[in-house]
Amino acid sequence: MPKALITGMAGQDGQLLSRHLVNEGYDVVGTTRGEGREISLENGALYLRQCDYERRSIEALLEEEQPDEVYNLAGQAYVGKSWLKVEETLQSVALISARFLESIFKVNSKIHFFQASTSQIYAPSDEVLTEESQFGPNTPYGCSKMYAHFLVQSFRETQGLFAVNGILFNHESPLRKDDFFLQKVVIGAVAISRGELDELDLGNLEIYRDMGCAAEFMKAAHLTLQADEPGDYNICTGVAMNLGDLVAHVFSKLGLDPDKYVRTNRNLIRRYEPPLIVGSHDAITRVTGWVPSRGIRSVLDEMLEAALEES
Repeated sequence: MPKALITGMAGQDGQLLSRHLVNEGYDVVGTTRGEGREISLENGALYLRQCDYERRSIEALLEEEQPDEVYNLAGQAYVGKSWLKVEETLQSVALISARFLESIFKVNSKIHFFQASTSQIYAPSDEVLTEESQFGPNTPYGCSKMYAHFLVQSFRETQGLFAVNGILFNHESPLRKDDFFLQKVVIGAVAISRGELDELDLGNLEIYRDMGCAAEFMKAAHLTLQADEPGDYNICTGVAMNLGDLVAHVFSKLGLDPDKYVRTNRNLIRRYEPPLIVGSHDAITRVTGWVPSRGIRSVLDEMLEAALEES
């Protein structure tokens, strides 16, 4: 039975990836800063191991668990908040990545390593982004991810590690936290429909983003480590969606007029917000056969259904 180690398993991506791997017959171990415990699932179990992410702890974890694959999903995940948490972002993204790569090289260089990179590493562009597009991050989050991205490439090219950068574009699910954009829209619209909220403050809705299904993206992450050779891959849909149109979709599902309830709050508009981010998944499709099948509107409907059931 193959074994996978997942950092950041408590987040959206970690939960979805761990479920997928268990269904694929993996023994799955996750890391936590709290106490270790076992989590029972329908098709198996997950094991959480305590880890402070110091290099000695990571080395001990690798030696004890002997994973075949490591998926590094840990780190401060908010783009905007990275300006308020610069040091935390750098440490949780760049430093942890460096420690895992160094530890894998020392303990077992045959381990396959997946680094959760991001479309935020790319420079603003009005063209479809490929893995060869220019880098130019403009946030601490993007900068820390770019450092980890380059480090993965360095260990792969000079030390021979099977190390992959999965360049994740926006991806959503009902597991997304409430303060991420689309989940905020869903929760806010439901609250308005029930008379619990008068209006919803949002930022710039005139921008376009490549958004997909988080569960599908995690399946793609898994496939990259099954390839014959490691590489860097955009994980995206190839379709740019207007944020205002997505807001209108959610409100229309509830019989609401967004023009009546949505208010533009200039304090929520980022000065550094690129007007367009859309990628090409040609490389990962060519190597693994992965193709996204769900559009973001379908995912939004699922998120809306979950929000209505929970509240």
